[in-house]
Amino acid sequence: MQDVTHIEIAFDNGEIIQFNISELEDFLLRNITRSIAKFAGLKTDTYLLAEEVKMRINKEANQPSTFTEDFEDGKNTPFQRLLSGGIAAIDIFYENDAESETVYVPCKQEAYGRNEYETISELENGNLLIVIKPQ
Repeated sequence: MQDVTHIEIAFDNGEIIQFNISELEDFLLRNITRSIAKFAGLKTDTYLLAEEVKMRINKEANQPSTFTEDFEDGKNTPFQRLLSGGIAAIDIFYENDAESETVYVPCKQEAYGRNEYETISELENGNLLIVIKPQ
């Protein structure tokens, strides 16, 4: 198994925030399953889904330069954007940088588009805790 170098958090609106693995104090994707699906007229697709996501991001990582795709043009910090919710997937990049995996997060949409399984909070020490799992 190769070492993870960085991750990208992909949001349902297309925004992306990148964090180096050293900026994550905890990082857990539990019970990842692989599925294959084909729906009416579309091509067959394979995807990975995590049953549970947990990460604690160091407060030093809360820099605007971590955005790789930002629709707010730098008006929000990464933590402000994360606190708004809408995480769709985690892209994992490995040391050879030619290899990556996309792992989708569990999701149950609420009435206003928020993922019912998503809990994101800023801790007293300034770090950010993200937990995504069915209750």
